[in-house]
Amino acid sequence: MTEHTDRHFDALSKAVSAWLRLNGISPSETPREARATLVDGQLTIQQYVNDPVTGARVLDPEEPNAPKTRWITVPIKVAPTPLVREWLEPRCPKCGR
Repeated sequence: MTEHTDRHFDALSKAVSAWLRLNGISPSETPREARATLVDGQLTIQQYVNDPVTGARVLDPEEPNAPKTRWITVPIKVAPTPLVREWLEPRCPKCGR
C-alpha cells in the first residue's frame, strides 16, 4: 500500500467509527468489513451477537471459529460525511471490496 492509501484508510476508519457512535452504534460491535445500507434515513448494518450473560461473542454454528452476526436497522440521527458515504457505497458481493 502506498502512504496515501494508508492515510486514506485511517481517515476513513476514523470517520466511520465516529459516525457510527453518533448514530448510537458501537464500532467495536461492528465487523470491520460490515456491509451496511442507508435507505430513507434508516441504516441497516451487521453487528456481532454477544451472549446475554457473559457478553462474549457467540460463534456461528454454521461457520466454526467465526463470530455470529445479526442485522439491525436504526434511524440515522447524523447524516453521513463524504468519507462515510464512500464507505456506504455498494461493494463486490463476492469479496466485499
